Parts: sequence; C-alpha cells; structure tokens
Amino acid sequence: MLTAPLILVAEDDAHTRDYLVTLLESEGYRVASVTNGPAALTRGQAGDVALVLLDRGLPGLDGLAVCQQLQAQPGRRPPVIMLTAFSRPDQRLQGFAAGADDYVTKPFSPGELVARIQSVLRRTAPVGADDEAFRYVDERLQIDFAEQQVIVAGQPIALKRTEAELLRVLVERAGEVVPFETILTEVWGPAYTDAPQYVHLYVSYLRRKIEPAPRAPRYILTRRGVGYQFACPAPPQQ
Repeated sequence: MLTAPLILVAEDDAHTRDYLVTLLESEGYRVASVTNGPAALTRGQAGDVALVLLDRGLPGLDGLAVCQQLQAQPGRRPPVIMLTAFSRPDQRLQGFAAGADDYVTKPFSPGELVARIQSVLRRTAPVGADDEAFRYVDERLQIDFAEQQVIVAGQPIALKRTEAELLRVLVERAGEVVPFETILTEVWGPAYTDAPQYVHLYVSYLRRKIEPAPRAPRYILTRRGVGYQFACPAPPQQ
C-alpha cells in the first residue's frame, strides 16, 4: 500500500493553519504543522516531507530565509509552495528567487491550492531509473537532471529545482523556439501564462551558471517577443 505524501504546513495563524490541515487531510495527504521559521526549517530538513506549504511572514525566521536554506541543503530538497498575503509582482519574484516552486496569495481558493500542490508534486517527482537523466551537450557542458546539476568545464554546479525544470523544458526541445506560454505552463503552471518575467529571471540565473559569456549566450538564445531556444549541440566526437 502506498503511503500518502506528507505535507508540512508552516503557518503561524492558528485559524489558517487549522483550515489547511483539515483541507489537506480531507484530500488524503498526511500533514505536519509548525508555527515558526526555525521549526519549519528543522522539520523540512527531516527527509520525509514531500512538500512544504510555507507562510512568508513566519516569526523567528521568515519564509524567504527558510526557503533559501532548504534549497541550500545537500541531497533531496522538498518542493516549496509559498502561501502568503504578499502579492505584489516584485514580492512574487522574491519568492521564486528564494527557490519557491510556486507562489499562492491569500485569500486563496481551496480547489486551486490543491491543484497547485498536485502539479508541484508531479513535476518534482524523483527521476525514474528509465528516464534519460543525463544529457551530453558539448565538451564544455553536460547536464545531469537526476542530480539537478550541470557540469561546466569539468566542475559540477548545483541547480535549483525550478532552474533544472526550465533547463529540461528547453533541452528537450533543443533547436526549437519554445514560446513563453509553453515554458510557463510546464515549469510554473497554467496560472502563470501571462507572467513572462519569471522566465526572463530564471533564464538569467541559468545563463550565469552555464554560459561562458552570459551577455552573449551560446546555449540559451533569446527569440525576442516569442520565447527561448536551446541551441542544438554538435554531436560528440567519436
């Protein structure tokens, strides 16, 4: 019998916390809850958490800091959905920059929240043994999606989960121009199809990590007003 995923609810407001626990348990999830940032970080690092539902305004250590520290830990990192009243576009970008996999503002629709949880769990599931996790690009760049890292000039460089997912979407369509709407739907979900600024932000992160000259990219090319294209690599020399 499969064990239901464990979701960690990190929320200091008692009413909201109790509501979320009841909602998630009614959907068949196991739920743990904490009320402050340090407890969220400790519990999120335990290794059995499938997803963290994280309030940004936690006492002791705010949600951005918790998210950043969870992202920095070695090994498997639980995906994070930031659930917060901070709704300005720049605040959303701060959440994604901290490593959040999704960002939901209060007040929220319970149906939408559950759908977003399901979406994040699907796209952050571990790579299966039969999946093509390693991609050779050229002598300088190799990509290991299973480990969420790239190897640049022989040196491993860690990717955040969203960076890895964005890179996968582009690499799987190497040589094609991938429209902003497609990228947003596959990486962030259909609710973000009118927010290309997220794509631009994460492309800039990836370019800093993999490009020899980020302002004159070799791999991730801009197709202005349309989307991005991962340049087709030459086949490896035999």
